[in-house]
Amino acid sequence: MLIHGEDDKRAPIDHAYAMRDALKEVGKDANWLKIDDSGHGAASLQNRLEL
Repeated sequence: MLIHGEDDKRAPIDHAYAMRDALKEVGKDANWLKIDDSGHGAASLQNRLEL
C-alpha cells in the first residue's frame, strides 16, 4: 500500500506517483492513499483515523 501526503516536502508526491506507475508496469496493483492536507507523517488526528 502506498500512502503519501500531498504536502510532503521531505519526499515529494511525484516519488509516490512514480512508484505507483512502476508497480503497474510490472503487473502489480498497489492500494493507494493520497492525503491532501498532510506532509511527511500523519500528525493530525483526522489523518491518523484515515490511516
